[in-house]
Amino acid sequence: MDSVTPAMNSRSIIIILFSALTLSPVIAGMKRDGGNSEKKTSTAQPSNESEKALLDRLVSELKRSSRSFIYLRSVGFNLSDEEFDQLIARNNRILRPTRIVRRDKDGTRHIPGWPGVRLTPEYRDQQGR
Repeated sequence: MDSVTPAMNSRSIIIILFSALTLSPVIAGMKRDGGNSEKKTSTAQPSNESEKALLDRLVSELKRSSRSFIYLRSVGFNLSDEEFDQLIARNNRILRPTRIVRRDKDGTRHIPGWPGVRLTPEYRDQQGR
């Protein structure tokens, strides 16, 4: 029972190769007909309306203090770190990247901290008027 016949071995190899060839366009992000399919990635440019709504929510969350990306995800923002960075870059008159200090139970500070975002001082001054 432990011995494998050469026919079974080559049959297994053929099945594995066939599966790999069949799935390779799917893995590569292509349609079966050979054309490129549109990949649904979250790095696509959002519409102006949805980005404005997202930005309004983010600004209202940041009015009190800077926030880490981890905290923002916990309150309903579903952006990755890269997407937050892109949003900050597109709205650099309002937002600035920052690092949020982390401390352990003993109060020891961990460097570099969590990536986060804050409002620019210019924007805060403008809104304070």
